[in-house]
Amino acid sequence: MARVLMFNPWVWGVLGALGCAATGASGPPPAPAASVVNTPKLDLPYDAFTLDNGLRVVVHEDRKAPVVAVSVWYGVGSKDEPEGRTGFAHLFEHLMFQGSEHYDDEWFAPLEDVGVTDLNGTTWLDRTNYFQTVPTPALDRVLWMESDRMGHLLGAVTQDKLDEQRGVVQNEKRQGDNQPYGRVDYALAEGLYPVGHPYRHSTIGSMEDLEAADLDTVKAWFAEYYGAANTVIALAGDIDAATARPLMEKYFGHIEAGPALTKSATWVPHRPAVTHDVQVDAGVANARIYRVWATPSRNDREAALTYLVAEILGDGKNSRLYQKLVYDAQLASEAYAFQWGFVLTSQLRTVVTLQDPETLDQVNGMLDELIAEFAANGPTDDELVRAKTKINAGTIRGLEKVGGFGGKGAALAQGELYTGDPLFVQTWLQWINEATAEDVKRAAQQWLATGWHQVDVLPQPKFTASEPAVDRSTGLPGVGEMPNLAFPEIQESTLSNGTRVVFAQRSDLPVVTLAIQFDAGYAADETLGAASFTEEMLDEGTATRSALKISAEAEALGAELSTSTNLDVTRISLAALSDQLEPSVALWADVVRNSSFPQEEIDRVRAQWLAGIEQEKAQPFSLALRLLPPAMFGPDHAYGVPLTGSGTTESITALTRDDLVAFRDKWLRPDNGTIFVVGDTTLEQITSILEAALAGWTSDGSDLPTKAIEDVALPERNRLIVVDRPGAPQSVILAGHVAPSSTVDDNVAIEAMNDAIGGKFSARINMNLREDKSWAYGAYTVLFGARAQRPWIAFAPVQADRTGDSVKELQKEFGQFVGRRPVTKDELSRIVKQRVNELPGSFETVNSVLGEMMTNDRYGRALDHASTLPEAYKALTLDIVRGAARDVVHPESLVWVVVGDRSVVDEQLDGLFDTVEYWTVDGEPVADE
Repeated sequence: MARVLMFNPWVWGVLGALGCAATGASGPPPAPAASVVNTPKLDLPYDAFTLDNGLRVVVHEDRKAPVVAVSVWYGVGSKDEPEGRTGFAHLFEHLMFQGSEHYDDEWFAPLEDVGVTDLNGTTWLDRTNYFQTVPTPALDRVLWMESDRMGHLLGAVTQDKLDEQRGVVQNEKRQGDNQPYGRVDYALAEGLYPVGHPYRHSTIGSMEDLEAADLDTVKAWFAEYYGAANTVIALAGDIDAATARPLMEKYFGHIEAGPALTKSATWVPHRPAVTHDVQVDAGVANARIYRVWATPSRNDREAALTYLVAEILGDGKNSRLYQKLVYDAQLASEAYAFQWGFVLTSQLRTVVTLQDPETLDQVNGMLDELIAEFAANGPTDDELVRAKTKINAGTIRGLEKVGGFGGKGAALAQGELYTGDPLFVQTWLQWINEATAEDVKRAAQQWLATGWHQVDVLPQPKFTASEPAVDRSTGLPGVGEMPNLAFPEIQESTLSNGTRVVFAQRSDLPVVTLAIQFDAGYAADETLGAASFTEEMLDEGTATRSALKISAEAEALGAELSTSTNLDVTRISLAALSDQLEPSVALWADVVRNSSFPQEEIDRVRAQWLAGIEQEKAQPFSLALRLLPPAMFGPDHAYGVPLTGSGTTESITALTRDDLVAFRDKWLRPDNGTIFVVGDTTLEQITSILEAALAGWTSDGSDLPTKAIEDVALPERNRLIVVDRPGAPQSVILAGHVAPSSTVDDNVAIEAMNDAIGGKFSARINMNLREDKSWAYGAYTVLFGARAQRPWIAFAPVQADRTGDSVKELQKEFGQFVGRRPVTKDELSRIVKQRVNELPGSFETVNSVLGEMMTNDRYGRALDHASTLPEAYKALTLDIVRGAARDVVHPESLVWVVVGDRSVVDEQLDGLFDTVEYWTVDGEPVADE
C-alpha cells in the first residue's frame, strides 16, 4: 500500500513539485533538425474548479468505458515530518484505510462489492495519494467514503488501530530492510542531503519514531495537513464537469480548509565535494555501486535535461552504462541510471551490480571515465532522438488508462498539486523534445561534474572460527617479566654564547625535534597574559620574514614551528626532517631571536585572543580554572593568575607592542634558556648548526629576572565561591589548595597518593560519583606541575540537581582519605604496578623524550630522572604514601568553586560551608541576594 514502483516516465521522471516552472514553459529555440522530435499533443482536455473551502478539482471526460477514476492527492509527504516524527505521513496513509466516523470498517469491502480496480494508496517525499476506479454508478459511494475519511476520520482513530497499523508499518519496514540492498536508501539520503534537509530521512521512518507516535500527536498531524485546501481530486472517465461539481460540493463542501501551510519551493543542496560510504549486507550476493546526484526541482526545465542525461546514460541495452560495463567489459550483470523528480530537488542515480567484488575499483574508474566523457562531449544526435522517442512513447502509453497510479487522473492531479497546471505534463514533454545535444551536455557538466554521494554495497565476507585453543575457565593468563625502561643516553654541550644544549640521539626515523626552554611562563607576567601573548606572537613575523612567509617556508621544509607557555617556562619548538635540519634550524632561530611583533599582526591576534577569553568565561571548566588560582595563591603571587594563561580582557587590551618587546628582551634571552634536542643527528652536528644559526645572539650581561613565587599558607577553613550560570544542566565543581612543589624529594609518593584519591579512572572519587552514583561523567584530582607550591585541584562536572550531594561525597572522600580510610595495600600495589609497567612505553617518540628532559630541567632533577623511577615506586610503602596524603590533602583548607545555576544549587549548598561568596565570571564579588 505504500510504495508502488511503476516506471511511467511522466509519473516517475517528473514526480512531485510545488510552485511554478523555474524557466519559461515556451522552451529554448528549436533544436537542430538532426535531433528534432515533435512533441505529441496529449488528448487530455480538462475542466478545473475550486470549492469555497479551497479543494481543487480537475475533471477529464473519457467515455470509452463506463468507469470513473477518483484520484485524491494530499500535499503532504515525508518531507513535512519534523525531527522525531519520521514515518507519520506513511503511517497515516495506512490509518486512512481503517475506517472513518460514519463507516468504521476496512476500506476495501464496499468497493470490491462494486468491482473496483486500481485501488491503492501511496506515500512519498512530497505527497500522499489514494486512487480507485469504479463503475460509474458507484461514484457516489466512492466520493462519500473519500469525503468521510477526509472530513470525519479522527473520531474513528483509536489506540488499537494506531497500535495495529504501527505494527504493520514496522513489519513493512523490516520486510524492506530485509531485502537485498534494502538499507541502501537510508545511506544514500543521509549522505546526499545535509542535516535539516526534508529529504534526509526515509518515508518509512525510523522504528524509534514510529514507536513514539501517540494518539494525540497523530491526530494533530492529520488536522494540520489533511484539510481540503491542501488537496487535489481528479475525476477522469465517464463524467463531465457539470455532473462533477454538484457531487463534489455535496460530499466535500462542508470539510474544513485546514491551516495555511508554509512550504519550501526548492532546496538543491550545494555539494562541492564527493562523499563515499561502504555498506556491508549479509543478504546480497553481488557487490553493487550506487552513485547519486542532487539535480534541480522537477518544475525546472533543467530537470528535463538531467532526465535526458540519465536516460541516455543508463536506460536499456543501448545505453552507455550497459554497453560499456555489461556488454563490452562484462564486469557488471546490470547497469542503469534514472532520475526521480521531486519538489525541492530531484535525484539522479546510477546503479551498477558487479560480477566480481574484486573489480570494484576498476568499475569505479570506468564509471568515472564514462561520465566524464559524456560531460565533455554530450550525446550523439541518434542517442538524443532515441531517448526522446522512448520518453514520448512511455508517457503516452501511461495515459491510456483513466486511473491507477500513472493514468490520466494521476497526471492531471499531480500537475495541479505541484504547479497549478493540470496539463504540466505537456510542458514537460515540450522541454524534453526541444532540448538540444548542447543543452544536455551543459546539464551534464553542471550537475554531474562533482558533488555526488556514493554507496558501495558489499556482500558480507564469509569467515570461519577455529576450535577454542585456550582454557578460559582458569582465568586471566599470567604476565611474564615486564621490560625495563630504556631511556636514551643524554649528552650536553654549551654554545659560544653560553646557552646550554642537551641532546639525546634517536635514529629510528629521519626526524629531529628541538626546543629552547626559557625560565619565563605565566609567573613572569607583569601584565596578565603577557607571557602567553608574547609567545603566540613570536612566529607572526620577524625582521626579514612575514607570518605567511614563515609558514610557507616551514611547509616547504616539512618542518613544524610551535610555541607554548605554562606556569614556569616558555618554549619555542621545532620538528624537522633530518635532511632539512640546517635550513629548518635557521628558520627557527630567526623566530627565536628576531621576532618583530608587527602591529597589524598584534591587532589581528588580539581580536582572536579576546574572543577566546570570552569563550573561556562561557565554558564552565575553563571559567573555574580562571578563578580558582587567584583565590588559592592570592592576587599578588606569580601563580595567582588564570591557569589558562590568557590574561583578562582589560590586560590584553592594554598590551602594547613595546610591552611584548620588553617581555621578550627581559625573559627570552640566551642566558635564561636551555636548548633540548632529540632525534636523528649527533651532538657535534647539531651544535655546529646551532652555532651558525644563533651567531651573534648574546645577552647584555644584566642580572637574570626573578619571580614572586614564595610559599603561601593554607587557609584556616574552607571557602566556597559560587558563579551563577542560569539554566546550566550541570554544575562544575572544583576544589583546590596549594601543595608541595614538583621539586620535592617525595614527589613520587605524592604522585602515588594522588593516583589513589583521584588521579586515575579507578580512583576513589571517580568510582564514587561516576560508577556508583552516576552523577558525573568523570571526577578527578590533578597535581599541576610547578617549581614552587603547585595547585592540587579536584574537579567534577555533575548533574545540577546533585550538586550539593556531590560536594558532600567529595568532602567525605577527602576526609576519609587522610583519616579512617587511608590508602590501602591493594590500591598501592595497583598504582606501583601501573606506574612501573607503563614506563617502558612512555618514551617511544622523540617528543616524549624531549618533554621528559625539559620537565626534569624545569624541576631541577637529573635529566635521566625517568631511569630512577622504577626503583623509586617499588620502594614506596603504605606509611610513606599515607604520610604524603596527610601532608598534601587538607580537606579543611580547600577553596571550592561551583559554576552552576544558583536557582538550583543555592539551597543544596546551604549549610555545607560557613560562608558563601558569589562572583561574576570576571572574578568580581556580587552581593548575596
